[in-house]
Amino acid sequence: FLGLSFVLDEIWQKIFTGRKYRIFVAPGVIVHELSHALACLVAGAKIREINLFSSSGGYVAHERPKLPIFGEILVSLAPIFGGLAAVLALSSLFQFPLPAASAGFLKWFVLNWLNWKFWLFAYLNISIIICLVPSFQDLKNASLALLLAFILAWFLKGGPALEIFFRSYLLAPLSTGVGFEVFFLTISIPFYFLRLLLRR
Repeated sequence: FLGLSFVLDEIWQKIFTGRKYRIFVAPGVIVHELSHALACLVAGAKIREINLFSSSGGYVAHERPKLPIFGEILVSLAPIFGGLAAVLALSSLFQFPLPAASAGFLKWFVLNWLNWKFWLFAYLNISIIICLVPSFQDLKNASLALLLAFILAWFLKGGPALEIFFRSYLLAPLSTGVGFEVFFLTISIPFYFLRLLLRR
């Protein structure tokens, strides 16, 4: 899922250059940075500055979280969970129940594709999904804390509560995200190669 987000982001940056691309992904950037900001408040990290429209997309400058270990993870990876929560909220707002698994995405897509609201819903979704990918700095900030969390999770073995949480809240938006990513990636590749040819 994150790999597809990264690839699609790279391809679209080549197709929609400069400010046009930043405008296109603005909804996703806003969700991404506000997720960081909310996590900062939860983890006790003092926010110094929030910029939603910088030349690089946006950023949240903050101090180290007061919550040990998991504070770094929470702040750094907040856009993933904030983005998935936004997808669920959009599904409720636009009244497009998400398919339960990626296998049902195509049928769900065909049933809704003639509705103009569905394309607005799809645009907002893909904008958010593209911006889910943690930045290099986010991963760097959380690398040690993530390692400790993975070790802890390995010993605890997750358990049924984690599986229920995943199936209830994460599976549908993740599956929908993968479906949208594959669809938009498929139609974007010809434009990507056309752009490369025109630059020669």
